[in-house]
Formats: sequence, structure tokens, C-alpha cells
Amino acid sequence: MNNQLCDYCVNETKKASFSFENGQGQIKYICKPCFKSSFWGRWLKNNHIHLTALDSKDVRRYNLPLDHKYSLISIEYTGSLLDGGGSACENCGKLIVNIATVRTEENKIYHIGTDCAETLSFTDHNDFWKVREAQARHAKLMGYARKVKKAQAEGVKVTSEVQEGTTTILFNGVWQYRVKTDIFNRYFKI
Repeated sequence: MNNQLCDYCVNETKKASFSFENGQGQIKYICKPCFKSSFWGRWLKNNHIHLTALDSKDVRRYNLPLDHKYSLISIEYTGSLLDGGGSACENCGKLIVNIATVRTEENKIYHIGTDCAETLSFTDHNDFWKVREAQARHAKLMGYARKVKKAQAEGVKVTSEVQEGTTTILFNGVWQYRVKTDIFNRYFKI
């Protein structure tokens, strides 16, 4: 049970969501709002600080060994489960569409969900940030896809144009979004 308070809150101290070791070997605690603030998020990332989640993610390790270090190979969105995309996480067994491929120090390969990947101990601290960035990119693209679907439901004429590996999405002939064509094919239905 996490009872630690954020070391960086200014007004009202909140419950910490993450811990990290600062440059002097001390364990510090930070809450999500402070972490998301432009200064702290950039500082932690730029200094390659590894964060450990506290109660924000279930850190049970089901199938992957606890005493291994992992390296991130790739992260891929496989498409909607309704369209036949996705698979089962090799760590927890849940259905996943955002698949992180990781390798152990013994060169064993695992395909796991990004939530499970976020809880692993990586050999390179940048891998943690790559997982977080992939999750944010997926959330952003899903938001775009929801807006396109809503516009279609409201009777807006939604079209797309492909040019040199990018697809432009138009609402009533006006440019709205531009994404890579392979991403367009996985996220959007126009």
C-alpha cells in the first residue's frame, strides 16, 4: 500500500504515483499532476531517470521472470479487436492491441501489452519513455478516430487523400488531420 506523499507539490500535497532515485542516491516521490507538469516531466526524461510506478499500475508479474532486465525491441498497434487485430499478452494473458516486443538478457522474446511493459525493469531507461510515448500516441490517434466517427455520424462528409506515404483527412473538403498511410489504415475507417 502506497502511503507516500509527493515531494514536489506546492499547495496541497497529493499521494505519490511514482518514485525515482535522484542524483544524490535519495528516493523521491512524485504525483501524476507534478509529473505531468512541463518542468518535471521534461527534467525526468532529459536526465534519463527511471520511474517506478506506485499503485498506479498493478505490478504483478505473471509469466515473465522478476529477476531479469529487458530491452525494448518495438511497439506496434495491431488494429481493433473487432477487425481481427490484437493478441494475448504473454505476461498477464489479457487481450491487447498495443504490443510491446521485449527481449531478456538471455535473448528470449516476449510480446506483451504496454501496461505490462511499463512495469518492467529495462536495461535502457529510455525504453520506459518509449513505452509512455507510444501509449500517448495511441491515445491521440484514437481521439482523432473518434472525432472522425462522430463527424460521420453528424453527417459531415469525411474524405481522405493519399500523397507520398501520408494520408490527409478532410471534413467537408477542409484539411483536418494528416497521418502516415500505414497508421491511417490501422486507425481510420473512411
